[in-house]
Amino acid sequence: MKYKINYGFTLLELMVVVVIIGIIAAIAIPNFVKVVDKSREATVKSNMHTVQFVVELYKVDHPPLYPDNATTIINTGNLPPKLENPFNPSNVALQDKGDADIEGVVEYETENPFSRYTITGIGRNERPLDLTLIQGEL
Repeated sequence: MKYKINYGFTLLELMVVVVIIGIIAAIAIPNFVKVVDKSREATVKSNMHTVQFVVELYKVDHPPLYPDNATTIINTGNLPPKLENPFNPSNVALQDKGDADIEGVVEYETENPFSRYTITGIGRNERPLDLTLIQGEL
């Protein structure tokens, strides 16, 4: 008498594996998205510090005033060439405070007569980050 040996998996076993993979994906994907957003916001904070160093360098070269706007900072040529918006590299990385908020942008604002400045960053969903840089505080 010959026995027939069946190889493979039953439909039930395959369905159980698919359900388990679905549960793992449902847990992992939202956490992955949060981690990616946090890393992008960390890049915005790094960009803020870079802009602050360029602003302070400008004051050393042009005492006693800080740059009057973001265009002046860009035109100094001291910003690194890889300074880009982490949320969307095709958007600007630096702009004036009065411009429309864009995810990942660093905003620069100065008070007349350009003796004080504020640097803020915009995170996911165009919300301001919890870090604000002002003159004299590195």
